[in-house]
Parts: sequence; C-alpha cells; structure tokens
Amino acid sequence: MSSRRTIIPIIIVFALCVALAAGTLAFRGAGTWLVANDPLPARVDILFSFGGEWAREQYVRELAARYPAATVVVSTPGKSRFLRKVRESGLDSARFVIVDTCSSTLSEIRFLGAFVKNYRGATPVTGLISGPYHMRRIRIIVGREWRRDTPAKPCYLPVPLERYGKTADDYRHWWKAKDLRHLVTIELGKIAVYLIFGE
Repeated sequence: MSSRRTIIPIIIVFALCVALAAGTLAFRGAGTWLVANDPLPARVDILFSFGGEWAREQYVRELAARYPAATVVVSTPGKSRFLRKVRESGLDSARFVIVDTCSSTLSEIRFLGAFVKNYRGATPVTGLISGPYHMRRIRIIVGREWRRDTPAKPCYLPVPLERYGKTADDYRHWWKAKDLRHLVTIELGKIAVYLIFGE
C-alpha cells in the first residue's frame, strides 16, 4: 500500500514535467509552425491574393508574370489603384478578377471556394498568397471549408520572408521580436477562435 502511495505522486510529477516540456516546445515552435508553405508548382491555374497588405498585391503580380495562363483573383478595396499597377507591370488586366466584398479570411476562402467550383478546369491548381504568418490559419480554414466538395489543389505560397525584413531564424525565435510576438499571438488566437467557434 505504501509503495502505491509513493508511485502515484511520482507518476503525477512525471506527467506534469512531460506536459510542461511539450508546452515549451510547442510555444517555441509556434512561429515556424505558422509559416505553412509549398514550393512553387510547375503550373498554377488560379492565383488568389488575400487582402490586407501591399506586399501580397506586389507578390501576386510577380507570380502572375511567372504563370501567364493563370486567372488572378485579388481581394482588395483598392481596385483602380491595383489595376493601374497591373498595367504598369505590363500584365493583361483582363486576367484579373478584383474582389472588394470580403471582410475576413473566412469570407475570402468561401468566395474562392465558390469561384473554384465554377472554374472551367476539372481540378485547378490554386496558389494562395498571403503573409507568411497568416498561412497556417488559411490552410486550416481551407481544410475545413473546402473538404471534398471543392475541386481544387491548393498551394500555399506566402510572400517571401525577406520582403518583410525577416528570416526563418526570426520566426524560430519569434518571442524575441516585438512585432513578431504580436503577430504570432494574434494568429494563434484567431486559429483558436476559428477551431472553437468556426468563425
């Protein structure tokens, strides 16, 4: 009986130590976990840029030049400004669809899901462009919202880290940089809210 009383506290302390170690590792790895990305594919049928940052709009124009057959969908309230930049880049503005009605990442993904369903190709390769820290949440929402009824092969193509003056090492040590600490905390919170409430 006394040996049982001795073993139970040891098991509890061991379990708490394991949980603490796992929590510490998860915390330290949160920055790099958020940066979900795929290599640039050989072919892209649809490019979609999430709204919110100029860097995303600039990067989608670069990818539009790289994939000249792709339809390009951009979520931005600045339609005329963006199309002016498209023309200045020497790109055909007829390839671009501008969306200014989306108010959140979830509404953008739902819009794109409907757009993909009406696409002329069978299973379009769809490049999703956003900030690096935003990509994990996009991947989670796409996985839930599209499931099997959206015929698309999503590719996660974040704006390169150096466009933000960051490196992979900055994301590995995200808690040391005030701006990344803020971004990572907000993104983790938004992921938690979506997983719990679906919004």
